[in-house]
Amino acid sequence: MLGWEYAPIKSGGLGVACRGITEGLNGEDVDVTFVMPAAFHGGGAEMDLERVKVVSRKLKHVKIFSPSHSLNNPYNREEILQSMPEVNFEKGKKSLYGADFFQEIEKFTAEAIALGKVHDHDVIHAHDWMTFEAAAQVKANSGKPFVAHVHATEIDRTGGQPHDYIFEKEKRGLEQADHIIVVSFYTKKILEQFYGIPGDKISVVHNAAKVEVEDYDGKNLQMAKNPLAIKDKVVLFLGRVTLQKGPEYFVEMAKKVLEKRNGVKFIIAGTGDMMPKIVHLIAESGLSDKILLTGYLTGEPLNRALYHADLYVMPSVSEPFGISALEAVEFGTPVLISKTSGAREVIHNSLRAEFWDIEKMANQAIAILDYPVLGKTLVEESQKETKFLTWKQQAKKIREVYQSLILQHA
Repeated sequence: MLGWEYAPIKSGGLGVACRGITEGLNGEDVDVTFVMPAAFHGGGAEMDLERVKVVSRKLKHVKIFSPSHSLNNPYNREEILQSMPEVNFEKGKKSLYGADFFQEIEKFTAEAIALGKVHDHDVIHAHDWMTFEAAAQVKANSGKPFVAHVHATEIDRTGGQPHDYIFEKEKRGLEQADHIIVVSFYTKKILEQFYGIPGDKISVVHNAAKVEVEDYDGKNLQMAKNPLAIKDKVVLFLGRVTLQKGPEYFVEMAKKVLEKRNGVKFIIAGTGDMMPKIVHLIAESGLSDKILLTGYLTGEPLNRALYHADLYVMPSVSEPFGISALEAVEFGTPVLISKTSGAREVIHNSLRAEFWDIEKMANQAIAILDYPVLGKTLVEESQKETKFLTWKQQAKKIREVYQSLILQHA
C-alpha cells in the first residue's frame, strides 16, 4: 500500500482514511506493508526514525525519509503555491504544488519501485495521484494488480480549473490502474465525466468515522473544559482553509445569521492558503469579535470542538467525502453540508444547501440554534444511519476487490 500520510501524521481526511482502511484490512486477515514518505520532523507528532517498523503481525510501515517540510501537507502549504519552473503553466496561474514537492514524488516513486522488488505482495493499492506512478511501475515489475484509491481529484482541489500537468498525471494513473476505488458516487461521476473512466472499472467504498462511538467517554468530554470558554451558541467550520472547502461562504453565512441573532460565535478551525483572504473578509465584515480562528486542531481539542459545537457546517465547493461530517455526528452535533459532497450519500438526516446559497444556509443554521430539539432529532437519526459504517465493514468491500483482481490475474 502506497500512501502520502497516515494518522496521526496527516493534513486532513487522507491520513485518517489510510489508517482506518489499513487497520480494517488487518481485521479482515489482510497483511499490509504501508509505504509512505516521512519528514525527519513530522508535523506535530514525533516520528519513529526506523525505516521499517513492524507495527503488528499484519502491519509493517516502511518510511522513505526526506528533510522536506512539505511532505505531510500536499494541498495546503503557502510555500508550495509557487509555480514549478520546469512546467509552463498559463501566465499568472499558480500551481498548488512546488518544484520541491514534485522532486519528492520522484524520489518516492524510485524508492517505492525498489521496495516493490523486495516486499512480496499480491496487490498494489495506491492512495491519490502522488503515488499512482510508483504503483504503475511496481505493477510493471511484478505483474500484480494495481488498485487506485481516489480520495480527491484535481477537479475538486482547483474548483473545476485543473492544471494540465497534474490532471494528466492523475488521468494516466487512473488509466493504468486495474481497478479504482472512490469514496463516493459523487467522485465516481467526476471520474466518468472529466477523466473518461468507464463506470464498471470503479467501485464506491464510502469512508467511515475515524473511531467508533464507544471509544469516547461522552461524560468526560461533557465535563472537560471548553477549550475556548465560549458561552454562546457555537457554529463550527473544520477543515483546510482552501478554495475547495468554501470558507468564504461560511463567513458570509455567519454575517447573515448575526444580522438576525445575537449570542452566536463562529469558529474556523484549520489553516490554509486562503487564510489571509479570510482574515481580511472577517475584518471587512466587522466580525472580528464574532468569528474565532483557532488554527489547526487535533487530538482532544478537536474532539471537544466537535462535541461542544451546536452546529457543524461544511460548505465545500467540491467535497469527495468529508470525514469530519461523520465525526461531528458521532459526537452528537448536527451537520449542515453542501450538496456537492460525498458525505450526503451516507448522512441523509442532515441539513443541505448549495455551497453558494448563503441565505438558505443561514436560515437552516438559525433553525438549529433556535430549536435544539430539531438538531437532536437529526443527530439521532444520523447515528442510526452511520452505526454500521465502520472501517472494518468498508475493509470487507476492499478485500472483495482484491480477491476479484487476484483471480483475474491468476
